[in-house]
Amino acid sequence: MAVRAGKDVITCIRMATIQAAQCFGLQRVGAVAPGYRADLVILSDLNSFTVRDVYSAGKCVVRGGACLPFEAPDFRCEKWAPILHSFHLDALTPDHFRIEAKSNRCRVIEVIPGQLLTDERIESLDFTQNNGIDTARDILKLAVIERHHNTGHRGLGYIKGIGLQRGAIAASVSHDAHNLIVIGTNDADMACAANRVRELGGGSVAVENGRICAEIPLPIAGLMSDADAETVAAQNEALNTAVHEMGVPKNISPFMNMAFVSLTVIPAIKMTTFGLADVQTQSLLPLEAPPAK
Repeated sequence: MAVRAGKDVITCIRMATIQAAQCFGLQRVGAVAPGYRADLVILSDLNSFTVRDVYSAGKCVVRGGACLPFEAPDFRCEKWAPILHSFHLDALTPDHFRIEAKSNRCRVIEVIPGQLLTDERIESLDFTQNNGIDTARDILKLAVIERHHNTGHRGLGYIKGIGLQRGAIAASVSHDAHNLIVIGTNDADMACAANRVRELGGGSVAVENGRICAEIPLPIAGLMSDADAETVAAQNEALNTAVHEMGVPKNISPFMNMAFVSLTVIPAIKMTTFGLADVQTQSLLPLEAPPAK
């Protein structure tokens, strides 16, 4: 089929299979050849890309587009326990979010609309007013909190470009470590949002004045829902409505930005459980910026 489709499909197949396997050092996968694992997807039509048969390790598991009978997975409760109880974190208080800065000249993560890239901004913060938070300038507080081993590690700083005017949002989806991440306009709501995600065993939450405005429970490893698609879709719509009513502009997806603001492979500056990180140098940065020259 690849030959009939020409060089473009051959190139795509190589990029998706053998080149990926070679890049990650995976042996005997990614190609159709003697001695390789026979994981094959056979298409009946390249134009509609309809799957006809599927082979896993040489065994046919789909024939004629229909899944063949298979052994039921092991769903014993003890196997589910670690997944359904993946939050290991003590309850948080507003004091856990307080920042004691050595200087009012600080580094701030700036979100670029429509992108996962971030910029580093140097801002002068007034720590006598709401501990440096300034909604008039769209400078919010950001926290990334370790939630897998209860280490107590917390990275605290500031973020610009989310647009939240009231309350706080929190989530357990934050690539790649998927720690607890919180953005807020005040420490009390940040603690409330964080604790609600903790209570749910994972999820996304919007809080205003100590009240849960909307949430999506994600109890499976803090990353997935156990509800049906219609329920999750309704929860997601309610959550997006809530955050936009709390001041987030329509062109900003705060939970998407929040999910990637801790991913330290996308330039330029990100937040970890140990504090700010420079992606280019792969080193930690102090919150305080050097004096202006």
